[in-house]
Amino acid sequence: GYDADYNPYPFDTAAAKTHMTTALQELGVKDTDGDGNVTPKDLGPMKFGYNCNAGHLPRVAFLAEAWRTGLGFGETQFDISCSDFATFLQERPAGKYNISRDAWGADFPHAKNQLDLLACGSGNNNSQYCNPAFDAAFKEAATITDPAQQEAKYIEAQRIAVDDASVLFLR
Repeated sequence: GYDADYNPYPFDTAAAKTHMTTALQELGVKDTDGDGNVTPKDLGPMKFGYNCNAGHLPRVAFLAEAWRTGLGFGETQFDISCSDFATFLQERPAGKYNISRDAWGADFPHAKNQLDLLACGSGNNNSQYCNPAFDAAFKEAATITDPAQQEAKYIEAQRIAVDDASVLFLR
């Protein structure tokens, strides 16, 4: 169900900065450092967690550095820490982290694969994303017997989640 041709967020640092400013304003973030501007630094310290045992550190370090240099997060704003997988599975849904690095490999070759991670209330929905339109398309797809039509409906659900920027997908 992956739509390789769909890329609503091409790499564009200037656009990302603009979107970040808009998001901060819409979230009601206040200027906490007195510089007269609302910037990512005004979010304060952020805990960035990951599973120590899965080779995530290079990706976590890359993301934190890219966000510092590209979006204006502070040099020491990210408190990066890892824990063993069993502990991470408990800490993540308990809200210990503002950001977490998760990784999921495809379990089986089907368009549904991994989309259930984004369903409202799903046990592995670590982002706590919930959009009734996504859920409706996702559930409807499961009722379609024609494989091509079913895949198209799963792709529709995927696009809803991607357009919502529910999580940061990395390829």
